[in-house]
Amino acid sequence: MPKILSMLCLKHNFLHVSPRRYDNFFSTLSLWIVFLVMTLWCNSCTLSSAHRSDNVIAPSVHAAILSSLPDEWIASAKTYHYNEQTLYSYINGAADFFIRHGFKELNGIECRPSRSSSHFLNIDVYEMQHSDNARSLLSQKCAGAYVPVHGYDAACSGNGFVQGVVKNFFVEIQTSDQTSEVIKNILGNIAEQIATHLKGHR
Repeated sequence: MPKILSMLCLKHNFLHVSPRRYDNFFSTLSLWIVFLVMTLWCNSCTLSSAHRSDNVIAPSVHAAILSSLPDEWIASAKTYHYNEQTLYSYINGAADFFIRHGFKELNGIECRPSRSSSHFLNIDVYEMQHSDNARSLLSQKCAGAYVPVHGYDAACSGNGFVQGVVKNFFVEIQTSDQTSEVIKNILGNIAEQIATHLKGHR
């Protein structure tokens, strides 16, 4: 009986696979399985890498500024943000000047040494299109003397203010208290801290 079934299968080509074809089939199948596994693994690596890079983006500019302030100043800090369309409401007379120099956006903070203090400190961080734009801005805005400030590509300092360039950022720190030596020293420390934090900003 088995012999008869075998002959029928061969005659009608049912259930017949030659050993060589059988081996080739499974070899091909194995290769496809390996290919699919490798493809899935590579996609997983790509997604994982993208997820990690998103997680290590440096803090926002506002966070970089806040991280640079003395603790007692943070409580009074008020943040603000302006883009090309809204910059006029902040510096109406000079907005066109900044925009011509490749202005992208401004992130800033106003704070006071204490809640009861009448003096204030403004920190403006202008993000420009390129570092050359920021340098050009400094060369035309500097109203003091060029001084070395740690972390800055170039910096300018005067009575109650510090200006500088970090990458494509133009940083301007101003205080209404132009007589206090303590405040002047704090300005320099804040400027250095801001440079450190901005250098990690993407």
